[in-house]
Amino acid sequence: MSEFKPRPEPPVLKWKGFTLCETVFSVKGILPVEGSRLRELFDPSTLRLHRDRMAAIQDAEILFNKIFFDAQLRHYGIEFKKSLPKDELELLLRDAVLSGKCNTVPQGVISLQQAMRRDYQPLFDTWKKEAAAWDADKKRRDDDEAWNRLQTPSERARVDFDRFLELYFLTDGKPDASKTPEPLTLYGNRDRWMLHAKAERVPGLYTLPTCAKARAEKRDAEWSSAMDGHRQFVAKAAAKKPGKTFDLSACRGSYIVRCETLSSGWNAKDMTIDITDGESDNMLEADFDFAIYEGAMVLSQSQAALERLVEANDDESSKNDSDSGDDSEGDSGEDTEEDEKMRRRPGKRKAAPTRRGPGRPKKQVKEGKPKGVGRRVFIRMRGGETSEGQIYPEPKEGYLDFTDNACVSFKGVVGIPFAGSNVQLEGFKVSDVAENSSHSWSEFSESAYEHTRVSRWV
Repeated sequence: MSEFKPRPEPPVLKWKGFTLCETVFSVKGILPVEGSRLRELFDPSTLRLHRDRMAAIQDAEILFNKIFFDAQLRHYGIEFKKSLPKDELELLLRDAVLSGKCNTVPQGVISLQQAMRRDYQPLFDTWKKEAAAWDADKKRRDDDEAWNRLQTPSERARVDFDRFLELYFLTDGKPDASKTPEPLTLYGNRDRWMLHAKAERVPGLYTLPTCAKARAEKRDAEWSSAMDGHRQFVAKAAAKKPGKTFDLSACRGSYIVRCETLSSGWNAKDMTIDITDGESDNMLEADFDFAIYEGAMVLSQSQAALERLVEANDDESSKNDSDSGDDSEGDSGEDTEEDEKMRRRPGKRKAAPTRRGPGRPKKQVKEGKPKGVGRRVFIRMRGGETSEGQIYPEPKEGYLDFTDNACVSFKGVVGIPFAGSNVQLEGFKVSDVAENSSHSWSEFSESAYEHTRVSRWV
């Protein structure tokens, strides 16, 4: 290792007793003093204030020496013999000051200074370059020594983040994924915005706050634990031979649900859908719990059947709401078991036929399984937000695509009022028996919505 040379000294130019170093023009390091101040130093009585007179006396005691007198005489172009003693030099300068010879710098001295600055400039420029190079090399050496003492990625990122990126993620300034294939966790970086901004300039490099990473790891662990039930169910179901064709009844059971939209936007976990029998062979009902949104579903492979069922139920709900005021006096206030059962169903009566004008009557088509739907099951759903209790009575559409005839899992798209109309989700069966059926379609009707809306302000 080569010896570290000292920093280059600035050049010094000397001529006729004058010295020029960097920007300082002096005589033996002494700058010219203005003629008015020299007059005050030689005759403090000219000052009005006592404190100014005392300051001038003190300054004179410090400054007045042979070198000072020599320098001031040269600055003002006053000739003298170098052999003169201090007292004579002082008397010579005093006479020059009092006679006004030190009021301005003579042209000869000004010209000498200008000539010296012209000759000095190339020397000064060369020195500046050499000094700058030395400073940069010194900083690099100091940085290297400090960098080599660092022990962890977090320490290196705090000291020099650009160098940290080069060490762990770049080669010759270009992304190099082979250097650090696994994620790095950094601690103690106060300027997090700078860290994220610089890291995101590197293609393929992403940052994630530690808390978000911990939440994601916890969510993945919880989901892995929940999937144990699905794996056990699949193992048991493997012994059973599934039907050759898709049967809607095979959808019945309890499913755990995964939805990135809800789990990333809200703290949603333990989401479920529990499917049970419906009012007819081509209809199923379900209870869903998406943590922040829960409610009821009706499912069928026929969209037309779903529409008729929802419309019939809405018509019946409206009629019941209008009749409730007339029957209130004769109502005992108690629900029979049959009433409760009927209210929990999405609707049982068929919709009244629509009146048609003149012409041929509409041909009645015998309803069967729609062609081309495969294992797709259409749904209508409505429910309420769990934290504030707000009800959303407008039915939302969606569908579930089951992966096989045994209906052990599905992928689907549903509408959720505050999350969008194309929310994707996955379901995994954990049991052939629904574990929860606490919600009914009527719980989330228009009248229920009005009741909860008004009760908030009571």
